[in-house]
Amino acid sequence: MRGLLRVGFAAEPTSGGDLLMVVSHDGRGLFDPVTGAKIASDREPDPDLCISTGADLSCPGFGPLVDTRVCIAGLFGGGLHTTTDADWTVDVVAPDWPVSVRAWRGSRVGVCSSRWRRAVRWARLVPSRTPGGSGVEAGSLCDRCLRLYPCAVPYADLSFEQWNDLSDGVARRMACEIADRHDLTVVGLKHTAYAERSHRVALFDRDGMRFALVPGGRPALGYDAARFQPVPDQAASYADSASEYGLPPLAEYVDAMTSPVRSAEMAAILIAVEAFDPCEIPLAPDNPRVLELVASTGDRLDGVSTLRSGGGLTVEFDRTGQVARARATREVAYDEAMAGLASIGLRTTTEDQWEWARGAGATTLFRWGDDCPNDGYPFDYKTGPHRQKNLWGLAIGQDPYRHEATTDRTIVCGGDGGGATCGGSGFFLGWLTLATAYRDKDFGHWLASDDGYADEILTRPVIELN
Repeated sequence: MRGLLRVGFAAEPTSGGDLLMVVSHDGRGLFDPVTGAKIASDREPDPDLCISTGADLSCPGFGPLVDTRVCIAGLFGGGLHTTTDADWTVDVVAPDWPVSVRAWRGSRVGVCSSRWRRAVRWARLVPSRTPGGSGVEAGSLCDRCLRLYPCAVPYADLSFEQWNDLSDGVARRMACEIADRHDLTVVGLKHTAYAERSHRVALFDRDGMRFALVPGGRPALGYDAARFQPVPDQAASYADSASEYGLPPLAEYVDAMTSPVRSAEMAAILIAVEAFDPCEIPLAPDNPRVLELVASTGDRLDGVSTLRSGGGLTVEFDRTGQVARARATREVAYDEAMAGLASIGLRTTTEDQWEWARGAGATTLFRWGDDCPNDGYPFDYKTGPHRQKNLWGLAIGQDPYRHEATTDRTIVCGGDGGGATCGGSGFFLGWLTLATAYRDKDFGHWLASDDGYADEILTRPVIELN
């Protein structure tokens, strides 16, 4: 694109999506502003067709826009209109860098160079909003370059790519806006990496409960067992289990124990970093029940990190042996747990939200890959990728004993209640319970039945973004 002269957007007649029309010394071109793909070109256009006229500053389109007039803006040495009939105005701006999603330089698509950034700081920008609302364009008199800026979108529409493309400054301002609108406090933003992927984590606080921003999108959920290629140790472990319990071939079993492959439209939301038990009551360290449980152990506390009683009391200790946290659990029931969440303006995740929150888009069996240890169960490993927070910054799916409830009372995620581990079913089967898409349908229906029971009902609270 030699000698940028004018740029404009129009809606594609069939899909309604944005098309970018560029006029340069090389002629006219139509581009997809998202992918940068060239749609059509006209090397020798009539010059009169490339000049914007009228109050809307439009000129005739071509190619798929042949019957459309394209609102177009250019660099006319001060002759550009500064207002429109629709009350749009043109101002000199200095945008925060980098907030682009695409940039064009010559025939290449990519991130603009530092030369462009230096030049544009002193140039008059000619912005124009795209008809599809996906962005704002800006050209520079100092360089043959065009940059597309994302417009403000509803927070719920924020995708993984959009969020991570923002500069740190813009991302922080957006986090502050989200916090103000939802009565939260911004804890911080940080760049993290997990399983060779990177992400900017945004953390918020709501009355002592910490939440992380989980971007939206249209991810593929579920798992296709035909793709799983077990390593020899996994295959051997499963073969032993299959022989003892009469199980089907490995791929068939994995397919039966994971959710089906599907696409889901996921809105960006805030999800609690830690699982939450709405049936749990915090207790002070000097509560009589706490003191009685501690006293009942006598001198046997050395090295003990957690004590539990049959009455639903749990006491956790710090490294010095002092009570760090104590809690009691009232009646454990699904309806009471959901009502407890609703009473504080929250709900738990749907099964799709939980799976998206856990896997963060990973396509492997586990959120860290396809492999797992072959000499122990997840409970035996106090460190490892399953104990780390995931890409979104969530402590989720770390222990098969700590399964979590969803909005469907028959579907639990994140574990099997410890059945495979406690029953000694085999190491691979024990680790399979931590697969991102793991579903034990029988366990879920049993929990929801009159015969089912649990020591706790863990939920994953959600804040929907307005």
